[in-house]
Amino acid sequence: MAQRVAAVVDGRRIRVVLAVALIGASAAAGAAQALHAEDAREYGGLSPICRVDTTQRVVALTFDDGPDPVCTPIVLRMLATAHAHATFFLIGERAVANTALVQQELRAGMQIGDHTWSHPLLPGISLAAFRSQIERTVVALDTAAADPVHSFRAPQGVITAPQLAVVRALGLTAVHWTRALDHYVGGMGLDPTAAARRLAADVRPGDIILAHDAGDGGIDREPAMQALALLLPMLRDRGFGFVTVEELLADGTPVRAVPRPLFWQKGFGCPAG
Repeated sequence: MAQRVAAVVDGRRIRVVLAVALIGASAAAGAAQALHAEDAREYGGLSPICRVDTTQRVVALTFDDGPDPVCTPIVLRMLATAHAHATFFLIGERAVANTALVQQELRAGMQIGDHTWSHPLLPGISLAAFRSQIERTVVALDTAAADPVHSFRAPQGVITAPQLAVVRALGLTAVHWTRALDHYVGGMGLDPTAAARRLAADVRPGDIILAHDAGDGGIDREPAMQALALLLPMLRDRGFGFVTVEELLADGTPVRAVPRPLFWQKGFGCPAG
């Protein structure tokens, strides 16, 4: 009899603990949603563009962190083979150190954009320092190009609302992404062939695809380069064309990214079409 009573008591305790846990989880989820809504209101129309609603079967390939003497020529050769245009978001100090590569990108019909002067984590710097990072790079890129630079991408896709207000005030369009090649190769742990196939299957018209053309920080870009070489003909076979970000924006309605909903998550996500 005592054993049965103990079992009943223990069972009730378990149910109480589970109920408390569920209530706590529900409250946490509600709080996260409230924070998400507050973040979304704070950013408002300042959030970066992450894709375009379009009926055209086109995507925008984008490459961050260059120019790089090793990776950038490889990427340019791949793009030439695929008859593809792309957008390169350049780090200012690297652009100044590799002006011949910047000219090579421009001659190939690529668009160049601002990716800050030295690639700092933006929430950790002042607004004045942030503005200097952008303006210094714009001057360098405008000197290299026949046309002014129009687009900006934040390092790691992380940027505050006041900083985005500065981007807008300087006449630049903030650009995020829909899908990242590195996520398929590294984040999902896929080999280059599987990563290319999975990404090719996931891509939709109007997507902005993030890749990199620099191998700094000890990151091995070789798997991603292999995946890119496979991805380009796969997307061509699916009827996709490759355009610059500016060309993509002219083909449809921009969709803005939204802040990630949980407090430990950084940056933005892209609403599904």
